[in-house]
Amino acid sequence: MITREIQENSVAAPDSENVETPHGIVIDEWSSAFTIASSKNSSWPVSSSCRQALHLFLLSRDYDALAALSIAVEASSHPSGLTSLQSQPWVYSGGGLGNKDECLSIQFNEHDKIPFHSCFSGLATNRAASLPFASLCIPANCTALDLASHQMLPILQHYLVYPQTTKWLQDSQQLRDEYVTVVERVHDINSFLGTGWVCGEFQMPWNPLAVAPFAFLCILLLLCVARATWKRHSMGNETSVYRSGELSRLIVKTKSFETGNEEDEIRDTEDAETTTMLTHYNATPHHCAKRVMTPSTTSEYSIDSSEQNDNECMDTDALSQTRHDHFHWHWSCAFDLKSNLQKLVSVRDDRTNCLDGLRVGSLLWILLGHVMAIESSTGAGYSNPAAFLPPSGWTTTITGQLLFSSRMAVDTFFCISGFLLVHNLDRKMNWGKQNWGTVVCGIYPIFIISRAVRILPIYSFCLWFYMFIAPHLGSGPFWYQWQGLLMPCQGFHWVRNLLFSNNLIDGPITETCFYHSWYLAVDMQLYAFCSLLLLGTYNHDSHRYYRYRVQMIAALFMVSFWWTAYCTWTRGWSINTFDGVAVVRYDVEGYANPLVRAQSYLAGMMVACCVSVNGSGNQTINRSRRRNILLLVALAVMTFVVFITAAGAYAQRPCQYNEWPRHGRCGSTWSPFVTFLYTAFSRTMWITGLCVVIYSCITDISFHDESNMVTSFLSWKVWTFLSNLSFGAYLIHPIVIFIWQLGGRQKAIFSLLSFSLTNFSIAVVSFVASLIVALLVELPAAQLWQRLIS
Repeated sequence: MITREIQENSVAAPDSENVETPHGIVIDEWSSAFTIASSKNSSWPVSSSCRQALHLFLLSRDYDALAALSIAVEASSHPSGLTSLQSQPWVYSGGGLGNKDECLSIQFNEHDKIPFHSCFSGLATNRAASLPFASLCIPANCTALDLASHQMLPILQHYLVYPQTTKWLQDSQQLRDEYVTVVERVHDINSFLGTGWVCGEFQMPWNPLAVAPFAFLCILLLLCVARATWKRHSMGNETSVYRSGELSRLIVKTKSFETGNEEDEIRDTEDAETTTMLTHYNATPHHCAKRVMTPSTTSEYSIDSSEQNDNECMDTDALSQTRHDHFHWHWSCAFDLKSNLQKLVSVRDDRTNCLDGLRVGSLLWILLGHVMAIESSTGAGYSNPAAFLPPSGWTTTITGQLLFSSRMAVDTFFCISGFLLVHNLDRKMNWGKQNWGTVVCGIYPIFIISRAVRILPIYSFCLWFYMFIAPHLGSGPFWYQWQGLLMPCQGFHWVRNLLFSNNLIDGPITETCFYHSWYLAVDMQLYAFCSLLLLGTYNHDSHRYYRYRVQMIAALFMVSFWWTAYCTWTRGWSINTFDGVAVVRYDVEGYANPLVRAQSYLAGMMVACCVSVNGSGNQTINRSRRRNILLLVALAVMTFVVFITAAGAYAQRPCQYNEWPRHGRCGSTWSPFVTFLYTAFSRTMWITGLCVVIYSCITDISFHDESNMVTSFLSWKVWTFLSNLSFGAYLIHPIVIFIWQLGGRQKAIFSLLSFSLTNFSIAVVSFVASLIVALLVELPAAQLWQRLIS
């Protein structure tokens, strides 16, 4: 681990030096097993233990030492790749990182065995991002503090002029020259970049709170096992009850045959069945049966269990529905894995099937962009970043623009959320005119609480896993970057996530706890605001209600639209990823701003209003043809927005975080006015095309005419299952990427095949993990809440 934070150019004694860590990370205690040192603070002396180890290593008159020196030279890496430095100036990412396993395998004994370790250079910086560019195999007694010291080079150069009094010293001279040359070059580049050294393997210190998610998960597993055991026992009881009922019916029929009284037969049969069933329920009152559900809000994140019944439950006319509901349902039914799995694959609403395809496609698109961002800026990085990044990498090609355009997928999520808000309210609101007091104090809180309860169980579990479990699932020289990821979660800052306010900060959204959850905060804020307006304007006059809400939504959309354009023009925003200061301003001021994102949400609400008003008339062939033509135009507009950045947006080297692209030396080649048009209106164009697609697909299904190819593809049954897992996969996939990337020890070589397979693997792991969490956490919590409010 690392020591406390130091002041610039401070001087202290060796072996107890304090170290400044990247991103303001402060580690509590010192350990020689893992150290970090910045090249900016190099005034400390080299420790005596490191001096002694270097002396034995470089001057021992033993041919075993010559072999050790040879392996150390080959296991180290020479810094290279100046083209990479020019293509990605804020993240130097030269050649490979040597051979760490060879370095650890060195067997060198003088008086005692001297262990070796690899130290990576190019890290330990306060810059926003840094990647290692070289490594050095050196005795483990030398820490990152020693390598960053200004005395290290003179000490090593001293061994170059050492008198060659023996043949061994003559034979080792060339190896020593090469070894010292590596260290000199690394020191020069470290000083130029303002980076430093990382030595050893880092493991996150264990947090006692990490036991809580494990214990919670174990309890849920035990409940599922207990439910399965209980279910088998209940099935045996059902068989006994059924056979008892048949026996009673046979006895009654025999008596009625003897007496010839058919009315007595019917009455006695009903009494016998009622007596048998009541006896069974009084003996085992915890059996699961069908539930009577009241209408409730449906979240696009979770599975709506209000319209589905448990398959294993039994019904009878002998009991009243109240008694049936009281006796039959038990809380353990929520943990029935078979029933929950059936809910995941079931179709909720045929009219909105096309949204499943849009949701899954958007999630995979977001995952593609996140893999690109994390892989190219954390861990070991690429050994050939020039082949990946501008000005000549794969991301400058037509297909590479999909990575940078993945931000549009988030707006797709917002549009779907707005549509489902209006769609579900129209489907579930069945009361008459309500005053504001009833809405604000009664109906509205139920909607908000129901929404929060649907989201919070799985959200809380994934947040706890991210904070307390994931940091312990690996180790390595880059694993210390978990501390930078968890810095915003320290104290009780994570509470802002559960209160859906983590987007309301002054700073980049990446500096918040569980940073990708900003989407949930914005979505919840828009849901709370828009649902209040819709409920407040609802009355028994549907025509006036539809007219008022359309006017209200249109007015709010224009406010969001013009506010985005105004801020883009006055603040110089840009959404081109490598436009330096312009992108930083947008990330801080607009990326997670509800007012900027509202236009996507409101557009989805407007589509739902159009469907509810115009979705019940007779559709002629001409209207169908016009709709298909409009659908093709919408798809063309969306394609244009996705790939327009290939026309010069990423044709130059990336700007640093303190550079503006308008000088023409970095970033986009577009003029400021073109950048303004793209930043202010590209999202609106994408949303407009998306709304046409949604409207066309939903009305296509609602009229039961021959579906077009787009509708058929988006409504494919396979998407239903994946769509039900999309919320959990969205929360989980960044955790998988960080574990995948920070646990590495060598640089990756970028190729389109390896990048595609990495994305596929991460997607599979994310959906499998989402399935587990859905069965153990999300669905049980949703069913228990539905039972509570019913």
